[in-house]
Amino acid sequence: KWSNKEVELLKQQVHEHGKGHWKKILKDNADAFCRQIEVDLKDKWRNFEKYNKLWDFLELPQYLH
Repeated sequence: KWSNKEVELLKQQVHEHGKGHWKKILKDNADAFCRQIEVDLKDKWRNFEKYNKLWDFLELPQYLH
């Protein structure tokens, strides 16, 4: 389970380093992401993107679906 602090840090780091730079993000934040490996960061980000796309879709007016 990810804490809110970890999720916010991941968002900030992807913004700073770019999507796909999981090794660098993990290396620069080893203390904060001590329970994760690169694939955990990638999977969390992928799920975050999917959730946001679904949320955006659900927020559209019905006639735009």
